[in-house]
Amino acid sequence: MPKINKKHHQIILISLFLVALILTIIYLKNSKQKEPRLSEEESISALLPEGVFLRDYQRVPNVGHELMLVLYIEKDYQFSPWSFESCPGAILGKAIRGQYHLALVNSQQLIDDIAVPAAYVESQPSGLELAYENTKENLYPVGQYDNKDKDQLETVKLLKLQDYTGDNQEYEFLLTTTAGGCGFWDGLVAGYDPVDKKLVLYSGWLPRLKPNQKGEFDYLFDCGDHGNQTRVESRYQFNPQTKEFEKVWEKETDCITSDNSS
Repeated sequence: MPKINKKHHQIILISLFLVALILTIIYLKNSKQKEPRLSEEESISALLPEGVFLRDYQRVPNVGHELMLVLYIEKDYQFSPWSFESCPGAILGKAIRGQYHLALVNSQQLIDDIAVPAAYVESQPSGLELAYENTKENLYPVGQYDNKDKDQLETVKLLKLQDYTGDNQEYEFLLTTTAGGCGFWDGLVAGYDPVDKKLVLYSGWLPRLKPNQKGEFDYLFDCGDHGNQTRVESRYQFNPQTKEFEKVWEKETDCITSDNSS
């Protein structure tokens, strides 16, 4: 039997080591591929407090890294369905009532978390009520859905980013709720501040709030609106120093006196 010299022995050992290394790499690669990957929703939920309901999430644009705005509800929440044909149902539909939170997360951690205040503390002490599902008829203007699909339910997107502060950056969103009156709702603007790199509530709950892209909002409660006898006009303007919508002008006119004078 021929002897294996020292050099050949080293070559054999190196070859066996390389084969073992290649097989190990192949095994680890295959094992990793077989591991189930978490969905985006599961990855976000894993960063939130245990037992909460992940209501909505939206990636923050143009920040150079992955940031996600997240809206979640503490675990003691309740579904409160309204009739879709009713006045509150047009806004709330099948709603969820509870303590809402706005959070900021990346792929590894929860960065910021603020509680969203309730709109009607006295009449709705169990928390804020926001839409969860509603009909296409209530969600879209006429002509943007087929009439045969008008009763079809859709999950309501709450984190719809737009520019509400006039800085030409779409980092804000508008939440709406109602106490039930037809034509009455309250709005709240919140979002991500790219300067301070944190979450901000830019307003409290304001009647019929719907700012334009200049950060302006004109409120009108006109004569005869639900029997109103005092015309109320006001203007809100976003203040970049205080980072809040502030009332800058208001006028009240007695409807009866105004009609008699004309």
